Amino acid sequence: MTPPLDPSNSSVQIPRQLFELYDIAKESFTLYEQGERLQSVETAFQLRDVADHLIAGSRTSDPERSAFEFNQAAEHLAVICLDPLQRRTQERVIRLENILRDYRRHRLLHKLPEPQFIANILIVVDNDVQHVRRSKGRTDPLIARDCFEHMKRAYLLALDAERVLTTSLQTTSFSAQVILWILMFILTVGSLIITLITIL
Repeated sequence: MTPPLDPSNSSVQIPRQLFELYDIAKESFTLYEQGERLQSVETAFQLRDVADHLIAGSRTSDPERSAFEFNQAAEHLAVICLDPLQRRTQERVIRLENILRDYRRHRLLHKLPEPQFIANILIVVDNDVQHVRRSKGRTDPLIARDCFEHMKRAYLLALDAERVLTTSLQTTSFSAQVILWILMFILTVGSLIITLITIL
């Protein structure tokens, strides 16, 4: 059984770094939940682990053990800061690249923005994700904040680009409407001609 928390143990203090990382993590998972309109199960598990390490670090009188537990909590907070947003951003990039691959076909039927517009967004997103990968896993709050800001921009750009394309793919372009009207006219006239030939 774990020992109870001893509030008189004033030698154990939660490092300021954890408070700063928590603020970044909270901003990150709030952005994720607003953008995805769902809760992150991964974040819930990570927060549970953070709480476990905070309690373990606070219950021990061994400063080395306490420092170890607080470092573990910092690593879990660093994961919350980036991983859910990075995973969703990469999923969106794959979907956007698939749309770009068939852009001519889609553009024939739908009113889409210029392909270079989406390609430019993907370049910025890729640069931001690469920046994050180079520094990911660091628990220094300044580095974590910098990584989060890059990941936030990448996530929001990919989210907006996907929304623009999804909305565009739901609207038929004027040229596609004209083609459909012409096809319907040809089919109608063709069926009338066939009916007349059959009657005669």
